Amino acid sequence: TFSLSAETISMNLQEGTSAQVDVTLANAFSIAGVQADIVLPENLIVEEIIKGARVPENYNPKPSSLETSGTVTLSSLIVEDFEGNDGVVFSLKLKAIGEVKGQLVVKNMIATEKSGATAFEIDGEETVDVDFFYVYYNVNIAENVENGTVTADKEKALSGETVALAVTPNENFAIESVSVTYGEENTPVEVTEDFQFIMPAADVNIS
Repeated sequence: TFSLSAETISMNLQEGTSAQVDVTLANAFSIAGVQADIVLPENLIVEEIIKGARVPENYNPKPSSLETSGTVTLSSLIVEDFEGNDGVVFSLKLKAIGEVKGQLVVKNMIATEKSGATAFEIDGEETVDVDFFYVYYNVNIAENVENGTVTADKEKALSGETVALAVTPNENFAIESVSVTYGEENTPVEVTEDFQFIMPAADVNIS
């Protein structure tokens, strides 16, 4: 039998983030090679195939392709026996490149004996539910704004979302500047003439 790690029965990913799924195999006979089909939902890609702890040094899992949604076929060279009869044979480092919703499926797994003369099809398939979560970032307005007020049309925003500011000077004062920055280095965010900006993937500070 084969299975996916219990920790990854389901996972939530945000665009640009990665996660690892371990594929384990319990085998009653000595094996020296494994291949499988990995079916990916849209916008989920395989960044890397990582060898498991029970796999010999010269095991060389070869994916048919990387960094593409769809089906990735993982094949292997015939090598020395894998260690033990249970445990991780390979791990998938996955990355969301957009909104992901669906299932990752590992199926059509085949194990081979050391001689390569016999191949055993392993029945069944394993799935991981993959969902997308949204991260909202804070819109922070300085408390010490002098000679006027600044308000925003939202207190939190998604990366890429437009935030509109209302800048009101006190009587007899004019607007000199509005600064929007983020991060430890106070990276500036471009503000339009009508006081709008695109939210970065970070909290922002407005002054």
